[in-house]
Amino acid sequence: MAPSLRNAYIRHALYYANVLAEANTAYVRGGIAQETGLSRADAELAQVNHCLLWLVGAAINPENDVVVLQVAMAVTQIGLLRLTALERTVLFSAAKVAAERLGETRMVIIALGQLGLAAADLGQLNDAAKLQEQSLMLAQEIGDRLLESNALGNLGELVRVQGDLQRSIIYHEQSLMIDHALYHRSGEAETLTNLALAYMDLGDFAQAEAYGEQARSCYQELADRHGEAIEAV
Repeated sequence: MAPSLRNAYIRHALYYANVLAEANTAYVRGGIAQETGLSRADAELAQVNHCLLWLVGAAINPENDVVVLQVAMAVTQIGLLRLTALERTVLFSAAKVAAERLGETRMVIIALGQLGLAAADLGQLNDAAKLQEQSLMLAQEIGDRLLESNALGNLGELVRVQGDLQRSIIYHEQSLMIDHALYHRSGEAETLTNLALAYMDLGDFAQAEAYGEQARSCYQELADRHGEAIEAV
């Protein structure tokens, strides 16, 4: 590809990486902002998909690694709703290769987790488990507690849908301990919800309600914080 054309594609990709990053941030924020994030992504979806197609081909060129990573990391949350499992598999496979070449271990961990989620959505549960276990192992190796919690949560949900409820509870309790230690309230809220679901599946409705109430309290706190932030603007 001619340098001028490649540069044009890179500018195009970086622009949509920023669009996706803003949409992803709004979605993660929750509430009305969540709807805004989804609307922003939907408005640009055709162009985003065109950008992704180019990036898949561009991933074989190490010069494009940074761009591939920027786009992939911009859709870690919103991509779960707006990209198919196959599209996410292709994108995060390219991101994993790019991250490995750049020595970005944290990005490798995130890509592995995303690939695990996509594999689960495709019904490839054994592959999903292996990918999440790799993600967990790497997170523990580099001492990234937040990514460790994410991997434990992903494993907890994976084994829950397979019916291994006791192991699901163990994974989620470990994740909750980390989230609490980090004061990661959104992570706590999600993990408490997952624990409520696991105990509900187990038939322990009293424990499910107790965890559900704690989750509601966390979500309310997060909503209050968001409201205060909007009022301060």
